[in-house]
Amino acid sequence: LPFEPFSAITYDAARDRHQPFVIEFRADWCLPCKEMEERTFRDPRVVEAGRGMSFLTVDMTKSNRQVDAILETFDVLGAPTTIFFGADGKEWRRTVGFVGPEDFRELLLASRDPSRRSSLSAPGGL
Repeated sequence: LPFEPFSAITYDAARDRHQPFVIEFRADWCLPCKEMEERTFRDPRVVEAGRGMSFLTVDMTKSNRQVDAILETFDVLGAPTTIFFGADGKEWRRTVGFVGPEDFRELLLASRDPSRRSSLSAPGGL
């Protein structure tokens, strides 16, 4: 997936497109993050489901004022955390921990089509 670094500019651009988007919070020391990068984000089904969406990433490897402010704004405590936003720019789901390709694909599809959201398991299950 084509992740770009989170900034106020990339966040506003993602919202202004009126398309679903994703923010991923990751760190170099995070093993589940590495597994998602290798397995989930490279899976062709995930790439296809995410086509046309924006993907932003926040690198939590080194704490600094800017990163801490972003974590506070989005109420993120650890990595990996992935936040899914609908076309309306509102968060509709977040996951904490590893998410495999099939579940991630379903979350992307549900980000595009809100009618699919009720069929997904509750947070924690996905």
